[in-house]
Amino acid sequence: MTIQKMMTAFAAILLASVPLFAKDDSASRKLDIGARLSGGSVGFVTDSEWDYYTNGVGNAVTLSFDMAYRLSPKFYLHSGLGLDFRYFSSYVEMGNNCDGSCGGTWKGDEWDALFYLEIPMLVQFRIPGILFLEAGPFVNVFVVKKGELIGPGRNLNNKCYDESLLGAGAALGIGHVFDNGIFVDLRLTYQFTDVVDTQVSCDAQVIQAGESRRDTESEEKTTTVMYEEPDKWDGSYIILNKLQIGIGYWF
Repeated sequence: MTIQKMMTAFAAILLASVPLFAKDDSASRKLDIGARLSGGSVGFVTDSEWDYYTNGVGNAVTLSFDMAYRLSPKFYLHSGLGLDFRYFSSYVEMGNNCDGSCGGTWKGDEWDALFYLEIPMLVQFRIPGILFLEAGPFVNVFVVKKGELIGPGRNLNNKCYDESLLGAGAALGIGHVFDNGIFVDLRLTYQFTDVVDTQVSCDAQVIQAGESRRDTESEEKTTTVMYEEPDKWDGSYIILNKLQIGIGYWF
């Protein structure tokens, strides 16, 4: 069974069992407001020929404002609004074997920084004083991306893809709530939808084999370039997982 199927089944079981435990305790229902800060790793997988983000594995930090609505002493509806920051980086040092017209050697840090709004909608089952389990869907909204790429072959002057505005997936977590309102948790999220829209062909500027060109300050030259066809960034590209350790507080 795949991770996606396991998480979907677990969330479905929790959602289906809510009516069995929820009671009409209107006098004891309450809404808790809190904040949560989490950090960990985020990993990507793609079947495209090229990577979209530097290294494909990075770090993620999420700051969220959370709400927990009590259905019964053991079941809660847990939601919130989080600002999710993802950062990918690597050091690049490369050269080329051309005749000097290719630009020499490239050295530097490649990095990508992305911001998302993330909204989880989880069902939480608590064993008071021991632990809680939670699962459910989430959606995220792309906000902005900044980055820097070093070296050739990355199509720096072309727009090869667009970040998808909306994403959706499932989350699974385990944690503990202390008597003073502090809580800690471990959460795994898996996104079902593509992170980027890859229905774009990226054409590089090249001189075909044997084509003549005239430089402004030199005689006519004939340049041979080994090039087959434009680069295509086609393929699915989804968040494989985001694993984070969090700490928060219920006010």
